[in-house]
Amino acid sequence: DSDWSAPKDYSVPSMAADIVAVLGHLGWPRVVLVGHSMGGRSTTYVAAKHAARVAALALIDYSPENAPAGSKRVTRIVANTPDHFASVDEALAYFGQKDRARVQAYLRPDGSIKRDPYFRDQFKRLLETGERPKLGVDMWQLLGEVRCPILSMRGARSDMLGESDDALAAFQQAAAIAPSADTSLRLGATADRLGRADLAVQTLETASGPWRRHAAAGARAAAASFAACAPTSWSNPARLWNTCVTGSRDTYGFYFEVSREAVPRWVFRILVEEGRRERALAFARERGWLRADVEYCGHHALPIDDETSALLAILTQPERADCALPAAVRIADDGAARLGRMMLLDRIAHSREPETRERAQHFLRYRLPDHEVPRLAEALNATGWRLQHVHDDPDDALAVFQKAIQADPRFSWPHHNIGRIYMGRHDYEQARVWLERALEVNPDHWRALYNYGVTNANLQRWPEALSAYRTALAIAPSDARLHANVGWTLIKLGQEAEAERELQIALRLDPSLQAERNYLNARYGRDARGGPTPSSTR
Repeated sequence: DSDWSAPKDYSVPSMAADIVAVLGHLGWPRVVLVGHSMGGRSTTYVAAKHAARVAALALIDYSPENAPAGSKRVTRIVANTPDHFASVDEALAYFGQKDRARVQAYLRPDGSIKRDPYFRDQFKRLLETGERPKLGVDMWQLLGEVRCPILSMRGARSDMLGESDDALAAFQQAAAIAPSADTSLRLGATADRLGRADLAVQTLETASGPWRRHAAAGARAAAASFAACAPTSWSNPARLWNTCVTGSRDTYGFYFEVSREAVPRWVFRILVEEGRRERALAFARERGWLRADVEYCGHHALPIDDETSALLAILTQPERADCALPAAVRIADDGAARLGRMMLLDRIAHSREPETRERAQHFLRYRLPDHEVPRLAEALNATGWRLQHVHDDPDDALAVFQKAIQADPRFSWPHHNIGRIYMGRHDYEQARVWLERALEVNPDHWRALYNYGVTNANLQRWPEALSAYRTALAIAPSDARLHANVGWTLIKLGQEAEAERELQIALRLDPSLQAERNYLNARYGRDARGGPTPSSTR
């Protein structure tokens, strides 16, 4: 509702000066600035040029370069905005908005818009000649000058920031303007998720971070080691020195190396996953990880984690690399289906132990997709999982899972994860729809079978629940919870004798199942010693 600029000065520095003036008027010396769309320009300018005034910056649907689809849409709408709307409903229809109060605030009582026609004229010129409005500043350069934390957000239905390729291009430009280990890390992570292995490796090789970062990691571990040791050795100076001080020094050195090798371990993993084994081995040799005297599936003092040890065992000691099986299970459970699949296939081909080969085949069939999933689909599914379970944001997770399905419709995991979201909302009808889709894509998806049974039980569709549980039980016959679920479902179906046998099996597999124990005790009574009934197992 403020006046229009008489000289038509709507440059970024001028609008940023308004923000600084408002802060001064309110007496706010330091703030968190939030800029949406065009407001992202002026707030970025304030954060760059008035760093002492800005504690943090949040940018919503703003980037120095918008996605083409979003730019075209906004240009068309603004350039063709009429001088006057006959009603608020007409304005709502034109702008594609549902927020009546918002659009009403945009209009004067006579239906004319409050915004200076200057902006409309600028966009008309852009449509007619392709000439973009002059901002008077380089926004990428400004963004590189910002030193406070930045949170960048994209609306779930926004078309302004584009998709993953646009994000990668933006990171590349940002890294060129303000190179740093952190910027390289973000660019490398984005390239890795998109399957751009060469760019990821090239970028991550410069992202290990400064010496002081690794020294701090070592110091934290050393301090914790000394704090744990000192109370029991304080009265004995010799022991304090020989045990606690020496141990803390060794701990510092080890965790310094662990921190320094964190990004190289990531590079090594990318090379192995991409099938570049010779290059991966050469890289490991450069890092000093290849040692003839090291048993990678045994105890060693190298500053590498279990996953890297397992991968090195696969590459150099394939007949003694069965530690790769539990590593593959953990990796797959963390969302990395591609690498988990590769490791399981290796154990099936090279393990000397029939049991290991059998377990690898079982996990590969029932817990992993039945094909090699594209990197983008895998990354989107993992991102959705984090949004759902770590950040408690199921709405955004839902949108990301749907993008994962678009990237690979045969990938059953995101279908299943959407089903889990609806289960969490107690919308079991919708959950059933998505779990059925997961099972259509992959009938052997064990978790989808289990949750399909749970969903049908909540809908009191007992025969379908029983069928799902029994199919899942054929895959995992030692799962106590499944036996218990079969038992409870059989009770609902009036098959009590068979139900009690299933509950007994469940208790034999897991004696901590209290509801099942209570049911059997109530049916048969506790024995004379006050212990469990003959039906239970303790």
